Amino acid sequence: MTQINELDHNLTFLINSWHAPFWDNFFFDYSKVWVWFPLYISYIYIFIRQEKKQAWMFIVSMILCFLIANHVSADIIKPLVARFRPSHDPLLQNSLHIINNYRGGNYGFVSSHAANTTGLAILLSLIIRNRLNTIMLICWTLLTSYSRIYLGVHFLGDTLGGMFLGSIAALIAYSLLKYLYKRYAQTSGDVMQIPSFSEKHIYVPVWVYVATFAVMLIVSV
Repeated sequence: MTQINELDHNLTFLINSWHAPFWDNFFFDYSKVWVWFPLYISYIYIFIRQEKKQAWMFIVSMILCFLIANHVSADIIKPLVARFRPSHDPLLQNSLHIINNYRGGNYGFVSSHAANTTGLAILLSLIIRNRLNTIMLICWTLLTSYSRIYLGVHFLGDTLGGMFLGSIAALIAYSLLKYLYKRYAQTSGDVMQIPSFSEKHIYVPVWVYVATFAVMLIVSV
C-alpha cells in the first residue's frame, strides 16, 4: 500500500509539473462545472425533440446518476476517508503548481468531478449508442479528470476512484431507465424499448462539445 501511495504521489506531481500558461488557463476553465451546462442542455434537447412525452424518463435518469455520484463522493466517501487533496497535503502543497490560488476543499478522495462526468458519460453512451458520441464523452471525462490532477487538487487515485463510483451510478441510473420503459409498456400495452436516436439529433451534443472546446482554446491564448 505504501508503494502504491508513493506511486500515486509521484505521478500526480509529474502531471502537475507539466504546465504552461496556456494550459493553466485552458484546464482551469475546462474544470469549471458551469462551462458544460450547454452540453447537458443539448442532451435534454434531443431527448425532448425525439421522445417528447417519454423524455422525462431520460432526464430523470441523468439527474439520478448525478445525484448518486455527487452525493456519495462529496457527502459520504470524502469525509469518511478524509484523504487530503494534493493542494492540502503537507508533503506536497508547497511544491505544487497552483493556479489562481485554487486549492479546493480539504479532502479529495474520491473526485466528484470524475464521478459525475464518468457517470453521465457512461449513461449517455448506453442510451445513445453511437461511436462518435461515445468517443466525445470519453474525451470529455478523461480530460476533466486530467484537469483535476493538472490543477493539483486531486491525486490520480482520486480520479480513478471517482471513475469507478461514476460507473456504478451510471449502471444504477440506466437500470432505472429500463425499468421505467418496462413499466410504461405494462401500463400502455405498447412494446417499449429504449429507442435508437436519429443521427441528426445525435450530432448536436458533439458539435456543442467541439464548439465549447474551441472557445476555451481561443480564450486561453
